[in-house]
Amino acid sequence: MDTMTKRCLCALALFSFALRVPLAHAELPRLNFFTLGPTAEEASQGPGLPPATLMFGFAVAVQGNTALVSMPEASPQRVAVFTRNEAGQWLRTDSIQNEAGSLLALDGRYALAASDTVIAAYRHTAQGWIRTQTIDVPPVPTSLVMDGRTAVYVTTPPGQPGSVHVLYRDHRGRWVQGPTLTNRDGAVWGSSLALSKNTLVVGASSDASGRGAAYILRRIGWSWREQQKLLAPEDDTQSFGAAVAVNGDRIAIGAPATLPINENGGFAIGAAYVFDRKGRFWYETQALQPTPEERADTTSFGSFVGLTRSMLAVVAPAPDRFSSAEVFIYEPNGVRRTYAAKGMVVLNSFAGIMDLAASGNTVLAGVPFDSPFSTGFVAGYENVPTP
Repeated sequence: MDTMTKRCLCALALFSFALRVPLAHAELPRLNFFTLGPTAEEASQGPGLPPATLMFGFAVAVQGNTALVSMPEASPQRVAVFTRNEAGQWLRTDSIQNEAGSLLALDGRYALAASDTVIAAYRHTAQGWIRTQTIDVPPVPTSLVMDGRTAVYVTTPPGQPGSVHVLYRDHRGRWVQGPTLTNRDGAVWGSSLALSKNTLVVGASSDASGRGAAYILRRIGWSWREQQKLLAPEDDTQSFGAAVAVNGDRIAIGAPATLPINENGGFAIGAAYVFDRKGRFWYETQALQPTPEERADTTSFGSFVGLTRSMLAVVAPAPDRFSSAEVFIYEPNGVRRTYAAKGMVVLNSFAGIMDLAASGNTVLAGVPFDSPFSTGFVAGYENVPTP
């Protein structure tokens, strides 16, 4: 057996292991775990050849019973469509061909896919997902969110503070350009975005103080006004605003460079903060960090956050391909709805998590860098209500 064949077989074994057994351990059973992956035809280049490089999971979006997963390195590029059936199983039902989908957003029958200098608009019909519009945008969108008839994206040209651009969908289903929002206090807007009805949260993890901030903007008519600037609550909090999520009157903000340093790798452990709206203003109601037992192996907790009415998901990605990524799931507990840990899932192999999406009781983590060939998969979690 020649060296090349050995390498291919080894890579195939690693790839198969990553898709079949992505868990090292999980404090379950009240979390249902599942994986989404490419089809066998997409993943294979033929007998004796290494798996295809697809980067499946580079971007993910989920709402209700529909999920979108991008494959920007597939040939041709495409976005996989999954549908959850009545038995609760996620099945591959469609593909959006010739679409890189570096950023994805989904709301009902409408979807947006951003890449380079274009946002493509799609609508689901009896014939599948049909492209209805191509929107030219400034290079290069770095965040994209949608809720109802409103979509927001960010562009951050080199050396500039970044701009937040609003799109509105009219009664004909066409997207029209709304206002462009800019920040005047020196922070680089757009490290993250979150939108819930009339509330827009803009992360600025590298603000003038170096600690980070998040800006709350409120929609009034067709315009948006800054309502409040949230600052990192502690001196040892850094990269506050690297990830944001909003659901109704609750916001979650990740601060992955928050101290202390973990024992094994010498990296910051990270933190996530919860804010609730009381009247017109937002107040911190909880700070979350891994337990002392978990801190030895946890790094950059808060790099991604996902928030729904029933749960909060916080990701601590792997710092290198020899480490494991962790997804922490919390659920509201008690009258005040402060969060209690429900479970933690550790992705066994190197897990280059690139995106996180949450809806209802479902969380999807895109893992495009799962093997030396970056075929990719999506790790999914469904929150089962506590008895």
